[in-house]
Amino acid sequence: MTNITPQQDWLDLVAFLQTFRAFDATSALVGTFFGAWFAFRFEKSLRDRDRVETDVASGNRALFILLQIWNKQKQYQNDVVAIYRNKEDAWLNLAATMSIGDNSLIFDLKELSFV
Repeated sequence: MTNITPQQDWLDLVAFLQTFRAFDATSALVGTFFGAWFAFRFEKSLRDRDRVETDVASGNRALFILLQIWNKQKQYQNDVVAIYRNKEDAWLNLAATMSIGDNSLIFDLKELSFV
């Protein structure tokens, strides 16, 4: 049998509580680290998703502008050039025309920097 004095019992309780406090401090630090790490990862995933959506929208606008340019050139080919096709003097008789472009058919190069 061992004789446990009240003072010894009290010291054991204090030692147990000190190790418990160290565990609490360690778990708080680890929890804080992982909480901040997951928050930053979540914010990064949101920024990446926004960037992809912006890039897709920019690509769609560029495709739309390309189709408008193609449509205007095809219309010019049908209305002006087709009349003189297969004629030997087409180079001489084809009249000078105004530019078919307008200011709305401009690519924004900053938006297309992802390419």
